[in-house]
Amino acid sequence: MERGLSKIKIYRKSELPLKADVSGAQMWAVGLKKTMLTYFELEPNTKFPEHSHEAEQITMVLEGELTFAYDGKEVVLKPGDVIAIPSNAVHSAFTGEKSCRAVDAWSPVRKKFLNKSVFPILGRFLALPYMVLKALVTSRDDSGCFREIRSPLKSAFVILKYAQQY
Repeated sequence: MERGLSKIKIYRKSELPLKADVSGAQMWAVGLKKTMLTYFELEPNTKFPEHSHEAEQITMVLEGELTFAYDGKEVVLKPGDVIAIPSNAVHSAFTGEKSCRAVDAWSPVRKKFLNKSVFPILGRFLALPYMVLKALVTSRDDSGCFREIRSPLKSAFVILKYAQQY
């Protein structure tokens, strides 16, 4: 499994700093191989435009109010209310004059959210040598035989590619 996902992991609040999402929204995300959880803090008058996604989404409002629009109707969720959104259902969400805190459960994982989350410092520290080694390693053909050594320029592009994942 990727990134040590085969082990139970505890995330302390200090490891989950809020990151910007849409204007007026901050969030963090924690994911496994097949599911993920996101936490959002939304300012008043924050809008998530109409969209759909492959992932199923279950949202629970913790504080404030969050309005969802779908199928030509609007529904206001208050603390403790939950909405379950099937895969590819077109919807939008927005806050009114109140701020909102909410959590979402997702399956499958929405990688765009995980890219916004912060992995623990140790993971980042260990990822750098891995990226450098992966970039500098010789490439091999389908049979596993030596083919070429990557040029420094190609190595730099590979390092940048992997760095964007962290």
